[in-house]
Amino acid sequence: MLEATEEENALAASLTSKALEGFDAFLTPDELELVRAVMEADLVATPEGRRLLRACRPDPTVNQSGDLAVKPEASPGPRAVGKKK
Repeated sequence: MLEATEEENALAASLTSKALEGFDAFLTPDELELVRAVMEADLVATPEGRRLLRACRPDPTVNQSGDLAVKPEASPGPRAVGKKK
C-alpha cells in the first residue's frame, strides 16, 4: 500500500473537518475525534478514499507548454478508403 503524502493528509484533514462541522452538538469530543480519525484513515488508506482525494485536488497548473515539432512527412494526410492506388 502506498504511503499518503503530506498534501493528501492535509486534504483529508480539511475535508473531514468540513464534513464534521456541527456534529459537536451530537457527539462528545472523544467520539468526534474517533470519527475524525476513522474518516481520515479511510480517505488516505483505501482505494476508494484515495480516488476521492484525487478527485478533490485542484487541477495542476501548467507553467510551460512544450510544443512538439511535426514533420510534414510524418502525416501523409487523409487517404481514400476503398480506392486502389
